Amino acid sequence: MSEPRIVLYGRRAPLTEKVARGLRLKRLAFELVEPADPEDHARLSPETGLLPLLEVEGIRTPDSAAILDFLDERFPEPRLVSADPRAALSLIYREVYEGARQLLELRPRLLAYLERVFGATGGSKPI
Repeated sequence: MSEPRIVLYGRRAPLTEKVARGLRLKRLAFELVEPADPEDHARLSPETGLLPLLEVEGIRTPDSAAILDFLDERFPEPRLVSADPRAALSLIYREVYEGARQLLELRPRLLAYLERVFGATGGSKPI
């Protein structure tokens, strides 16, 4: 049986790298396709516009956590996510925490962008 064609769509960023590490841990060959411009996000992931997205034999899965779950279902060994529900919940908590931390780090750049593009001055109360 030949190995399935696996394509990982996403920029070289933490969430894409997390999926790539999982693929390498499972010793699965894959192709990384990076978007050339913002329109590629909508073209590559029409349902959500979000990357990373994994495609395996025509099945497209967005969201890094969902991708790791899919990989464990499709290619069971070695497991990437614990089968223990408490440990899996802990992983979800860490994912949410890390996402919130990244958003807080992004906030100053986002505000600067909005000010540059729309002339927003940030006069509202800080979040």
